[in-house]
Amino acid sequence: MSVRLLLASVPFLFAPFAHAAVDCANASDQATMNQCAGQAFKAADKELNTIYQQITGRLKDNPDGKKLLVNAQRAWVSFRDAECKFSAS
Repeated sequence: MSVRLLLASVPFLFAPFAHAAVDCANASDQATMNQCAGQAFKAADKELNTIYQQITGRLKDNPDGKKLLVNAQRAWVSFRDAECKFSAS
């Protein structure tokens, strides 16, 4: 799956969690779309951090495993940045 497609679909995954005053499913102006994307980002970031804390908690007695996780995450960030740069070229 392309990184752009994945990133573009994130707001739709979290639309039900959006603020009640804003109808993200029918957003028709850029300001509302930006607000909805910001809300979706915050929800996804919170979930990601919760899961990461759970994983690191399971690895508290396994420093080698935790080090491998950190290295894998850093490698993924490098890959993500390179893939985005390539896709944007």
